[in-house]
Amino acid sequence: MKYSIILFFLVFALSLMAQEKDNFSVQVDGLGCPFCAYGLEKTFDEFKGIDDVKIDMETGIMTFTLPSDQSVDLEAVSDKVVKAGYTAVESTLQKSSGEELAWSNAEPKNIKTKQESNSLTSSTLLVKGSCDMCKSRIEKAVLGMDGVNEASWEKESQTLSLTYDITTQSLDSISETLAKLGHDTALHQADNEAYDKLHTCCKYKR
Repeated sequence: MKYSIILFFLVFALSLMAQEKDNFSVQVDGLGCPFCAYGLEKTFDEFKGIDDVKIDMETGIMTFTLPSDQSVDLEAVSDKVVKAGYTAVESTLQKSSGEELAWSNAEPKNIKTKQESNSLTSSTLLVKGSCDMCKSRIEKAVLGMDGVNEASWEKESQTLSLTYDITTQSLDSISETLAKLGHDTALHQADNEAYDKLHTCCKYKR
C-alpha cells in the first residue's frame, strides 16, 4: 500500500511536469497573406509539442507554447522564421519557471550605415513583386551586396530606391541578382524556373 501511494504521487508529479509549458512570442516581418501564415505555421510544426499557435496578420506577431522540457531558445525560434523565408524582428520567451527572456534583431531592416565616400550614387530600378514577402526578399538580397548602403522597395510603384558605391557595385549586377531570385526588373527578366520557385503570393503578373 505504501509503495502504491508513492508511485501515485510520482506519476502525478511527472504528469504536472509534462504539462509545464513555455510561452513564446515572435514578431515576423514579411507576412503578406494567410497563405504565408500557413507556411510559417507548418515550418514551426517541426517543434515537438507546439500548441496554441496564433498569428496576427496585422502586427505580424506569432504566439505559441512549447513543453518546457523541449528547452527551445529564442535563437532556435529565429532560425525557424528564417527557414520559412521571413525575418524575425524580435521575440520573447516566458518560461514556466517565471524567467523572462527577450531577443531582437539589432540590424536595421532597410538601411545600412552610410559609408563616407564621394563615389556614392542614388538610383531607382523597376522591380516586379506583389507582397510584403517580396519586399523583404528584395531588400535583404540587395543590402547583402557589397557597396550597397540603402535599399527600399515600394509595392505600389514597383520601384527599388538605392544608394550604392559605384566603385564596388553596379545597377546591372543588382538587377541581375534580383532576376536570379525570380523578380523581373527593367534590365533583366527572370527565367521561368526562378519565377516558378517564388512563393504563391509572390507571383506577380508577367
